[in-house]
Parts: sequence; C-alpha cells; structure tokens
Amino acid sequence: MNSLLVSFLSPSIILVALLLATVILFGILLFYGAPEPSNRRFSWELLRRLSYVSTGLWLCMGDFNEILSTEDKLGRTFRNEAAMEAFHHSLDNCGLQPIDYNGPKLTWDSKHYNSTHVQERLDWAMINTEWQDLFQSSSLSHLGSYESDHRALLSNLELAKSPLEHIRSRFHFESLWAEEEDCTTIITEAWTSQSHEDTLSNVCANLSLCAHRLQEWNSPHFRSHPRQISQVHRKINRLAANEDIRRSHPQISKLERTLDALLYKAEKYLHQRSRVQWMEAGDNDTKFFHPRASTRRKLNSLNGKWYFQHEWRIENFS
Repeated sequence: MNSLLVSFLSPSIILVALLLATVILFGILLFYGAPEPSNRRFSWELLRRLSYVSTGLWLCMGDFNEILSTEDKLGRTFRNEAAMEAFHHSLDNCGLQPIDYNGPKLTWDSKHYNSTHVQERLDWAMINTEWQDLFQSSSLSHLGSYESDHRALLSNLELAKSPLEHIRSRFHFESLWAEEEDCTTIITEAWTSQSHEDTLSNVCANLSLCAHRLQEWNSPHFRSHPRQISQVHRKINRLAANEDIRRSHPQISKLERTLDALLYKAEKYLHQRSRVQWMEAGDNDTKFFHPRASTRRKLNSLNGKWYFQHEWRIENFS
C-alpha cells in the first residue's frame, strides 16, 4: 500500500516521499548542507543513505553550501579542492546530476560591495536518471534574491495543462481590491447609475454593473502582475550580471523593493484562493467536503423573491 511521508529528518532537511512499504518511489528532498566545512561530510553521508532506499524518482533541491568547480565562484575566497571533490563523489554515489538552469549562474552573494565581494553557486537542484526520463523538459530557474543573499530556485516539471484551466470562472471580489482607492470610486459610481422602479431589479442591475466594471478595471491593474514581476526580474538579472556590481547596487536595491511590493500583491491575490482549511482537511471528502458543499449550496440558494407589489413568489432559480 502506498503512503505519503513528510519528515523533518533534521532541522535543515525535509523529506517528502511516496512510499511503497519502506521504499521511496518518488522523493523530493529539501536540503541544506552544513555551513561548516568540517561537518559537511555528515550531510553527504545522509544524502547517500537516503539514496539507498530510493528506487524511483528523486529530486534534491536547496542550499548545498558547496560548489562543484572553481567556475561556480567569483571573488577572492579560496575553495578547498578536496571539499569540491567530496561533493562530486557524493553526487556520483547517489546517481544525481544538476538540472540545467535559466538565469544568472551564481546564486549566492556576500553583499559586500568592495574588494571582498564574493558570488558563488551554492544552490542546486539535483535529479536522478528516473526523474529525467519522466520529466524530460525539467528546467531550473534562478530567480531574484528578494533582498536575501540567496537567489530563489524554481523547478519547472512542464506538466500538461488541464483543459479545465480555460473555463471562465464566476465573479469573485478580490480582497486586494479593497486596498485601492479606485475600487471605492468604481463601486460608488456603478451603484448610483441605475434607476429601476423595482427595488430588487435595481439591486441586481447594480451588482451586475459593479462586477462588470471591477473586472474591466482588474484586468490591466492586477492581471499584469506576473508580467511586471517578470520584467523587474529581468532588469535585476541584467544589473546583477554587470561586472561593476558596486555601481549598480543602488538600482538593484530599488528594483528589489519594487519586486517585493509586486510579490506581496501577487501573494495576497493567491491567498484568497488557497482555501487553507480545505487543504488541511486532506482527502476525507465524505466527512469534510460534502457537508460544506451542501451547506454552501443552501446558503447560496434562492427560493423566491419579493416583487414591486410586495408579493412573495416562490420560483426555481436553478
């Protein structure tokens, strides 16, 4: 019988795995290599032991605190050849290899913009042959640092899109809109522009107009966030690739603040859709999902409506 395991193997290593008995069929290891060179061998030993119980797909991703060659660094800091060789040897024993990346090569920055400035590729995503065979278009993106000294990593598995993604969803009021002054103006103007003798018809018309105008306003203001984030990413990467990074540091800092603001809005936009309690409830649909779906249906149902002559009529709105 298959089971899903999420295990904190140590304060710096998290394992997410699909198990058959005690054998890992599909494993994702979120890895942080020991920052002290003298302790790094223990990280490699744990990685080697985990590979022995894995017979399937394997992805290991995170900050390994080590480089594979001197080409993975820029700056004066000396790197021990034996330490790099031990990293190579560990990956060979585990059958792991780096995923091809997009973006700037070096993922860690000392943030010391003087003669001691150092950049290195310490963050990696490693896969085995089985993973590569299944996800042949796997790619790794080195994203922005977001005012951290490490770049974020994004692994793309190139999964096929579901046809359901193209189905237009019903109107939802986004909580992020409430923080914008334009939202209040749009609602006020839409709500006062309709005039019907029937109060209920007036309310329905106002709601419909509000929804329509908010969606029109939303498209250029909020749906463009992914494009804006991508543009700022590219600007930061171009400046970071500049050899004289000390001169471009003020521009990078300004762009990173802009990026943080855009990412905050994107995160809040997605948070409304997260349905945290649904995810926490797991797959127990009989005890959790069905009662809530039934309750929501009852709350959202209309059995009738009041007409202008104060007459209540029961009607079928389904």
